[in-house]
Amino acid sequence: MACVWVVVLDVAQPLLWPWQPALWGAVGGAAIYAAVFTGVRLDRRWALWLAAAMPAIPLANLALWALTGGGVPPRPMMFAVLAGQLVASVAAIRALARS
Repeated sequence: MACVWVVVLDVAQPLLWPWQPALWGAVGGAAIYAAVFTGVRLDRRWALWLAAAMPAIPLANLALWALTGGGVPPRPMMFAVLAGQLVASVAAIRALARS
């Protein structure tokens, strides 16, 4: 369910704000999490590994922004997306540990 949350938030971002190149990340994130959701529903192990690793992207962006001022400046929506990714990651890690 966390994957659906991430897809909805990623799709909402280009609809809520004027288009800018940084929003390609949201479009890509929606596509990736739609694939992860499909993979999990089809019981594919690669989807669990991908869900477990995905929070690294926004965490790296936040670290880059915080340390250097570079990267994409965070918006409040980014933290909501990150929360959904972390929930999906924890669920994926738990599923990998059970298998």
